[in-house]
Amino acid sequence: SGASGHAVPSAACCAAVALGAAALGWARPRRVMPRVLRVPRRAREDVPMTRLAELDATDAKEVLPYVESREPGQWPEVLAPMKRDADLASQPEEEEVERQSFTGIRGRAMRKLMQTYLRMQDANRIIRLGVTDPEGDGRGWAAVALTKLKRFSEAAKLAAGPDGQTPCGYQTLRYVAHALAKVGSVEAAFHLSRLQRKCGRTKYITAGAREVQSMIESATLYLQATAERMPKLLAGHGARVSLEMETILQLKNDILALTPHRRYLMFTEAFNQLIRWYGRARLVPQALRACEIMNELGIPRNDMTIHFLSRGCAQQYTMVKKASRYSQAAPDWPGRRPEVVFIGRTNSGKSSMINA
Repeated sequence: SGASGHAVPSAACCAAVALGAAALGWARPRRVMPRVLRVPRRAREDVPMTRLAELDATDAKEVLPYVESREPGQWPEVLAPMKRDADLASQPEEEEVERQSFTGIRGRAMRKLMQTYLRMQDANRIIRLGVTDPEGDGRGWAAVALTKLKRFSEAAKLAAGPDGQTPCGYQTLRYVAHALAKVGSVEAAFHLSRLQRKCGRTKYITAGAREVQSMIESATLYLQATAERMPKLLAGHGARVSLEMETILQLKNDILALTPHRRYLMFTEAFNQLIRWYGRARLVPQALRACEIMNELGIPRNDMTIHFLSRGCAQQYTMVKKASRYSQAAPDWPGRRPEVVFIGRTNSGKSSMINA
């Protein structure tokens, strides 16, 4: 209380009264700003691109003379081989072969029995089970089991059939072909790869595409095994593989029947590894030919393709002399002009030196 006897409200009371007034709506109303409607700008008619969009393709040259008129939906010729053409497949989609699924009581029993024989490492029982079972049922499991036991000769015979022309399944053929290529049996690996065409096609992948994929992968694994065991013979074996790679152009239509994305998933990495080992063998013409085959088959390339190709070409050169100044460089004789490589840090003047 003050000196005059009147009660002076405290700060707490004032705060409580303010809160109550705000709750009851006595507070000052909030000012609402009027919403301004934004009018979008109209495109200027004197801009060439605006006029070009309004005109037809035939009248476009009047606005921009360098614009070439094309029919709607027409693609450049460079991208033509990249497009999918399902009619080029040797086997239409209606002729899809039904694959046998190892399900049910019989399939599970077959798989468990083969796993038991594999743990026992009993090759004779595995071969007997693969021969006595129907085609495509236990023969594929037996071929894979023999491959894991490193019985490659028996595995190849089971995968190819008794006459060598009745394959069991495309997955088994690819697995056994890879194993044979790793041990140096490239001819048997190529033979099993060619048998993929007799296995029929699936819904989205043709039989010829599977054959090409298996052949490229087998060739790459064969060159890799040669580089590890017999590096001096890598060039000769690489030349032998390059001759075989020319035959895959006969299956061009089966590859063009695939979508570009599926071609990328199936062939790009395989071709990259093949170019890599061509470079290791100093077979630069064969590596460049592999790039040409990729273009002919419509297979997309990525950064690793150029990387492996550049590494292979760089191995063809040898260093003659290092020079820190021009007077120490190799002499420029007629007919023996040296190739100079400038090496230095960023912004050290390499480009300026070349331009000067």
